[in-house]
Amino acid sequence: MIRTGYGIGYNAGGYPSIIGQLVNQAPFAVTQNLASNRSNPLTLQVGFPTNSALTILNTHAIDPNYKPAYAQQWNLDVQTQISRLYLVNVTNSGARGTGLDILLVPNRTSNASNFIYQTNGANSIYHGLNVQLLRRFSHGFDMVKSYTLSNSNEGEAIGGLAGMEPGGRGDFGRMGGPPGMRQPEERKGEATVAISLPLRNL
Repeated sequence: MIRTGYGIGYNAGGYPSIIGQLVNQAPFAVTQNLASNRSNPLTLQVGFPTNSALTILNTHAIDPNYKPAYAQQWNLDVQTQISRLYLVNVTNSGARGTGLDILLVPNRTSNASNFIYQTNGANSIYHGLNVQLLRRFSHGFDMVKSYTLSNSNEGEAIGGLAGMEPGGRGDFGRMGGPPGMRQPEERKGEATVAISLPLRNL
């Protein structure tokens, strides 16, 4: 028996997230993203300091050519019976993300506060192979043994705000991991056995 499938989906939640960021920017709101150090600490007495040199007060900016990301998923499943009770099932599955979000940190000028620049263009890919050996229920028990081998490459996919690193594209710093970050190969084995015991009526 052979089964296969393919699907594609777009990130419908990208634009609502952007709207949520922009409504908190000037001129709709006054926001500040402040950096402090030991020589110039941020205190409760001066929690919202003013700086007349700052003419760009935004803390978040969006690429005007931003496009929503999309993901493709596919699988190929082959199942065959090797005996009266035993079956082998082999599944190859994959997923590819295209145009994923990237968060960049532009080098600040003297008239701008700290802000994040959101664009897209990152890619990711996943491949997985799963092999299962199944024993049909007979003589009181059945069994499933499986082994999975998978690997992924996150490309320039950005996760969270941690790990701010200088450099990147031109005058930008990239937030997150380095480009072309390949995840280590993952291997996983599982075994499930179900036994049905005869019970006498009480």
